[in-house]
Amino acid sequence: LHHEMSARHPCPATRAGGPTLRISRRILYTSLAVAAHDKRITDQAWRGLDAGRKKLLLPLGTDERLREGAQHVSKFKLTQASTREYVTEVLKAGGGARQLRLTGPRLLARVKGLCSTLDKAAVIRRVTELRKDMPAAERAKIADEMDRLKDVFAGLSRTLRGSVRRPS
Repeated sequence: LHHEMSARHPCPATRAGGPTLRISRRILYTSLAVAAHDKRITDQAWRGLDAGRKKLLLPLGTDERLREGAQHVSKFKLTQASTREYVTEVLKAGGGARQLRLTGPRLLARVKGLCSTLDKAAVIRRVTELRKDMPAAERAKIADEMDRLKDVFAGLSRTLRGSVRRPS
């Protein structure tokens, strides 16, 4: 029974009576990480941040860096987008980088989603109609981006097949 439930709902939080809260595994573990830091970091700047900004600061890793990040975010009243940029810059300055959250199933789902959205007769008909009304410069820009996307997919495909050529 538990296996069947896991297939339908990746990580239901359970109580004695069965599943009561359907949340993803990622949200569950992120929430637990924030709660653990809440216990250890007593700084007022950290306590005053909303959960979203705390989540964005988590890649900083240590309690000290999280405390400093919280103070910076609070002092400058950073938005979530600005907080994300701040964390990226701090990680770069420390010689690190953001950890990419990509799995095989997630990559497959994204590729299938893009293909299923664009590989339809209705899309081809609409692009044909648009082509007639679009200025040549706009058509060229779109075609260039599609060529770039094709090159990205070709590179990823080579990487998956094991015939990797490193970009220069």
